[in-house]
Amino acid sequence: MNETDNELVEINSEEEAIQSLQKLESNARAMLRLYENEDFKLLFENGFIKDWAVTQTNNIAVYQPERRVRVMEQMLGRSIFKQYCEDIIEKGRMAKDTLRQIEEEEKLSAE
Repeated sequence: MNETDNELVEINSEEEAIQSLQKLESNARAMLRLYENEDFKLLFENGFIKDWAVTQTNNIAVYQPERRVRVMEQMLGRSIFKQYCEDIIEKGRMAKDTLRQIEEEEKLSAE
């Protein structure tokens, strides 16, 4: 490869990186829209996460040991999913900051 080819590879990689960052930011916006949706709050935040967890936490003391293990697995699954949702938002915030920094650097180098 010559120098021009290397520059093209670099441009493609940078473009792919920017597209990846834009996708992360887009996913975060979508997740935030979900969190703002009243139906999502009712069914996911309040039902799937909070109400179920409170009920199972209260009931775990009376369950047989085999049932406790299953409940703990279900609680872990919900916790992992909740963390996944929060990670999408955090990665999107980081991507937005990076995209803003790239844009500022491009403006400075154009001057």
